[in-house]
Amino acid sequence: MNNSGYDRSYEATYDIGEHIGDKIMVLLRQPATQAKIQSILDPIVSNIISRVFPYILFSAILFLILFILTICTFYLVLKNTNNPLLASQIVGAIV
Repeated sequence: MNNSGYDRSYEATYDIGEHIGDKIMVLLRQPATQAKIQSILDPIVSNIISRVFPYILFSAILFLILFILTICTFYLVLKNTNNPLLASQIVGAIV
C-alpha cells in the first residue's frame, strides 16, 4: 500500500501548522500586542479575584478554626489521660 500521499499531506499540514505557530509567536512577542492583551486581561482577572476573594478568606478562616479545634482536642485528650506514661509517649512521638 502506498502511503506517500498520506506522508506528503501530513508533512504539508505540519509545515503549515509550524508556519502559523511561528507567525503567532512573532505577533505575541511584539510589545504593542502584549499591551493590548494585558489591557484586555487585567479587568477580567481583577474581576475574578474580587469575586473569589471572599470564598478564599472564608476557607482560610474555617481552616484556622478547625486547626485550633484540633489542637484543643489533642490537649484535652492528653490532659484527661490517666496514665502519665502514655501521655509522655504520645508527646514524645509527636516531638
